[in-house]
Amino acid sequence: LDIPGAQITFDDLIQEAERFLQRDYFPFVLEGRYKDEITMEMKQALWNLTIHFPVEISSANGNRARTNLPHAERYSWQDVEEMYHAKKKQQKDTDVNEQECPAPTDNDEGSCLVSDVKYGNNNLDENEDPNMDDPFSVVQSFMRERDHVRSLDWLYENGYCQDHLRPGNSTLPQAGRGAFAAQFLPARTIVGFAPLIHIGIYGRDLWTIDYNNVGGVPGFAKRYDLVINYSFGHDNSTVLLTPYGGMVNYINHNSQSPNVRVQWPKKEMVSHKPTWLQKDPVFLKNTREKVGLSLEYVALRDIQEGEEIFMDYGPEWEEAWNDHVESWEPLPNAQQYQLAKEVDEPYFRTIHELGKRPYPHNVATMCLRSYTGMFGSDKEDSSNRSKSNRPTFKWLAPLKPIKDITERYFCVVAERHLIKREERRPGNATMAHGNDDDEDLFTYEYTVDLKINDTESKDSWVRVLHMPGEGIGLYDLAYTGDWHMPNVFRRHIGIPNDIMPNAWINRLSSSSSSSKQ
Repeated sequence: LDIPGAQITFDDLIQEAERFLQRDYFPFVLEGRYKDEITMEMKQALWNLTIHFPVEISSANGNRARTNLPHAERYSWQDVEEMYHAKKKQQKDTDVNEQECPAPTDNDEGSCLVSDVKYGNNNLDENEDPNMDDPFSVVQSFMRERDHVRSLDWLYENGYCQDHLRPGNSTLPQAGRGAFAAQFLPARTIVGFAPLIHIGIYGRDLWTIDYNNVGGVPGFAKRYDLVINYSFGHDNSTVLLTPYGGMVNYINHNSQSPNVRVQWPKKEMVSHKPTWLQKDPVFLKNTREKVGLSLEYVALRDIQEGEEIFMDYGPEWEEAWNDHVESWEPLPNAQQYQLAKEVDEPYFRTIHELGKRPYPHNVATMCLRSYTGMFGSDKEDSSNRSKSNRPTFKWLAPLKPIKDITERYFCVVAERHLIKREERRPGNATMAHGNDDDEDLFTYEYTVDLKINDTESKDSWVRVLHMPGEGIGLYDLAYTGDWHMPNVFRRHIGIPNDIMPNAWINRLSSSSSSSKQ
């Protein structure tokens, strides 16, 4: 999401903005046919129109590149023109223009622009990496000399520290992770800040997942996604707000002794527009691809370094949680449930072993697809190691590190072979037992049946020989993670009533808000 008024400072977008100024704008305004007829007032009006005009500059990224131009509300055209002439003089002083441009005459100080050297006449390679330390760039000069240099007083007044919180294991039983003070935080300190992804009308529909005979649970059901637990809402409103600030989503609930609370920022920023608090949910629904709401997390008292951070999620949240705890029951066969990462074995089970000792129902074996050469081309493989009617290949170690390859395919381990170190095939990763000096160092190689597409044809499976253990993994099936189970808790964090905008109230009942637990 693009924040209104914020610069999108990708290198290519900064370069695009500079290219626009040097190739198009400055030649027209400062060196063009009508340069002597354009007054300063006209130049200012034209600059304002250029900054805000909703058309592309010169590419698909033009509007985003424009965010890097000196902003018309902060800088006058005279500032921009003065910077241009300063950069032009600086370039001449370094003799760059003398190498590339015609020498000046008695009646002409030289007609060469800054653009003629680097940006003019397509001299700049479109694929060239932008020079992000270009001393002659007008855009970079404004960013470097005027936008980014701030006094400490200005930072204390306008900035937000992002090092106040650190994650850790919560002191609350079964709460998982929590947020902790990374340093002493005096009362009224803004300990955290978070822009908000807003949804005006249909947030509860958007954050609902349809379950249809998945995850080992029969039947059809609708349940909230986990993101609802980290979102702010109100039972009398359809508005949902999801924070994405650093560390704040680790803050847990405690109604008895909270040490922070949330509040709206008191001033306008690029990520917070106070006028949005007076807008109705329809306005928020129709305002997409922009962020205009944020929350501050403020210390209610002095917080010591290492102390866990808590806030009150609201009485409705606490009531819903207590009801959930009281009525919660484990699912059938819960004792057999196990996440894939909790299966701790030095090898992968074969299909024969799975018949007697299967993996948990939510766990599947998946393999990397990397092989070459049809079976039978190697004398070593003319043994009985692959008795299959399927097309059979040999493992090929990929060029990329296996850990960097995310695509996997369902597979079944047909055979497992314990081999000596010297028998390992070149390039195969090792799941070794023992140490490198041990003559009996060994590892496993596998023969696997790999399903390469979703059809039921006979060509949908292939057999791969000599696959190392690192080419195989155990994974949780889709919708079988514990956060997908039907007895999990789902409830938004409550927006405190004293900061809840009246304009957002558009529901009279809270029953539907707590019906999907």
